Amino acid sequence: MRYRAVSLYGAEKLVAEIFLKGNSPDVDAEDYSSWTGVGEAVDLTELEEIVAGVTGRVPEEKISEPKRDLLEGELCSQIHSAIVGLEQSCFEALDDPGFWSYLSFKHFRELIEWRHSETFDGYKLNPDKMKVNAVKYFFDPTLKEGVLSRMYMRGHIAVDEGGNYDLASGRVGSGDLWRSHVTRVRTAESPWIAKALARFWIQNEWLTTESPGGGLRALGKLVNRRRSNIVGIVLDADESDKVIVELAERIRKDGD
Repeated sequence: MRYRAVSLYGAEKLVAEIFLKGNSPDVDAEDYSSWTGVGEAVDLTELEEIVAGVTGRVPEEKISEPKRDLLEGELCSQIHSAIVGLEQSCFEALDDPGFWSYLSFKHFRELIEWRHSETFDGYKLNPDKMKVNAVKYFFDPTLKEGVLSRMYMRGHIAVDEGGNYDLASGRVGSGDLWRSHVTRVRTAESPWIAKALARFWIQNEWLTTESPGGGLRALGKLVNRRRSNIVGIVLDADESDKVIVELAERIRKDGD
């Protein structure tokens, strides 16, 4: 199948057009994107149907970073459920940063601009200094920092067999958990461990970034180190929960 993709060069041009010149460029123009692959175009109907609902959740007024993160977590379910079908029909698109960049500019520009408004405000004032940061939220080769791809990954790991995405939303601070201790590190490769970590975080409010023993940061490091010494992908849910509880007790004792 084929799909449209935006190159890094195209993303840099689009970001400049949008945020420095105040234009609304056509992402489908050849200057910015091109077709990749052969055959029929991927069907994005399901995604297009949820765009209005997702962007409609973006508040007009500015809200704090923790509240923005909570909303990002809540919206992961809609993003993931609308795109996950491509795992079967065109998995190569999901591995292509250019595809995520195309979707980001085409359908979710307002969401991304709102989510990282400080970065884009800084880019307008100092384009040379802030260019890399501004572009990465639309085009990310790692798929870990781009807003849309990281939301998809968060939803993909969090969803249970019943289609419940509660682990993706969580509580204040969940963004730090997912980005710093799951998707940016190899814990993401062990979905049951990642689910157990997210579940423990939600159920244990004593655990914060400032809690005894180093808090979430210390637990995340222990989980990542432990994951390297066990085959996390073969652990079931109960075994993964047990591992997280044991590690959490270690940092709690260290802080006493």
